[in-house]
Amino acid sequence: MEAALSAFLGEIANRSVSFFIENLFKENLHCKLLRVCNIIEEAEGRQIRNQAMLDQLKVLQGVMYRGYYVLDAFKYRAY
Repeated sequence: MEAALSAFLGEIANRSVSFFIENLFKENLHCKLLRVCNIIEEAEGRQIRNQAMLDQLKVLQGVMYRGYYVLDAFKYRAY
């Protein structure tokens, strides 16, 4: 009985810590994605003619979309 209780409490503690870390990761990712989105919107509002800068902006957009995909994957994953 004691071993079962210990295993149960260990699993509860493990899930609680995992839940806390996952939520912290999601909040951190969400904040960074909002910053990147603002940077992209600001850059698109300017008249940028430098091709290298435009290429970097496209790369940044791709990374932003992948970040939102990861955030959605965490939100809708099966438990």
